[in-house]
Amino acid sequence: MRLVPAIPRTLALLLSLALGPLPLPARDYNPHNSTTGKFMYGGPDLVDDMKIAGLDDQPGAPGADAFRMGLAFMYGLEHRRVDYGKALSWFRMAAAQRNQAAKYFLGRLLLSGDGGEKDPAQAWRLFNDAADHHVPAAEAMVSWMLATGTGTEKNPSLAYQRAVKAAERGDAGAQVLAGQLCEEGLGTPRDAARAREWYRKAAKLDHPAGMFKLGESYFSGGEGAGKDYAEAAVWLRKAAVHYPLAEYYLGVMQEEGLGMSPDAAGAAGHFRGAAAGNVLPARLRLGLLYVEGRGVARDPAAAAREWQSAASGGIPEAQHNLAMLYYKGEGLEQSPAKAAAWFRQAARTGYVPSQFTLGLLYDEGAGVTRNEAQAYEWLSLAAAQDHPGAKTALAELQARLTPGELQEGQALRQGWLREHATAPAAANP
Repeated sequence: MRLVPAIPRTLALLLSLALGPLPLPARDYNPHNSTTGKFMYGGPDLVDDMKIAGLDDQPGAPGADAFRMGLAFMYGLEHRRVDYGKALSWFRMAAAQRNQAAKYFLGRLLLSGDGGEKDPAQAWRLFNDAADHHVPAAEAMVSWMLATGTGTEKNPSLAYQRAVKAAERGDAGAQVLAGQLCEEGLGTPRDAARAREWYRKAAKLDHPAGMFKLGESYFSGGEGAGKDYAEAAVWLRKAAVHYPLAEYYLGVMQEEGLGMSPDAAGAAGHFRGAAAGNVLPARLRLGLLYVEGRGVARDPAAAAREWQSAASGGIPEAQHNLAMLYYKGEGLEQSPAKAAAWFRQAARTGYVPSQFTLGLLYDEGAGVTRNEAQAYEWLSLAAAQDHPGAKTALAELQARLTPGELQEGQALRQGWLREHATAPAAANP
């Protein structure tokens, strides 16, 4: 006796298809990472921060001893354990003694909340005061807060002016920020070529974020700034030690032979590095390599683990692929019900292949209670996005529906469209 339903005739074709081109992860230009207390323009390690620290970490400088203790607790120096709360207290003490670099670090902790207090408005005042006393990274931080409206009124034009002012003095972090503002068209006309030049200046100063952004610029291209995968690889390799996303881009390039010879095994290594840094699309790509046995031994169970992580992180393609494994019982115990649940999650984000597949499941009663009105809802949504096969499946379904079922299906579809009126449907791979 069969314990699970047979694969529906229209679903059988889907199960043999691999995903097409995958989207790159959304890029977050906010330079602050609240988990680590680092800023993109400040670099993901201690190098730039110690340059800033050197401004006031001199014998006899105001608040030097308290400032040094703040650094010790912020970075685990001098045999101290990292403790942002204690770092905040020491920086506050040093700032009260007019240590300007301490004001910058205190502002960082108050902005991120890592020290147990979050006060963007106070951070804004501290950064301005430090910038007035020639702490370059504080000037860049003022620019970022103006650009984003964090802790102060949003003013992209002034943000760009302040970033350029600091960048022209040779502050590499401000050069990165000026490039980002050019790239996004914030406070200045969008200009990918000019953004690239700012990134190049920072990269030549060995600034980690500058190297990453320059590599990303060559990878992605833009109006007036063409793609150059070979050049992208040079800078992304330099940045990869600091930025897991650089590993992801290198993996894509190596898998697809962009600027280098195709090498699935090498790509898998880059994707593993990116996945260790929680770049979820890297887990998506790595899972595909495991399923297809390219560059790694074929291992559906390993693919399932990668896709489970990415799916739980909200990546609809991974939710769709994980559902496929559950339906087929590859690498996981077969469960059409769990498959349907993951298809539903992806479908609700607007991911068209999952909308199509979920419609088929409702039509067949596979993993869900058969419901032709809901089958109509999902198939019609997929058909509206020109998914291959969806229009044919929808026409077949409509020929069997009663007027009442059709009306109910149309009402479900309209309800979904109203709920997602501002959310564009995910592209068909």
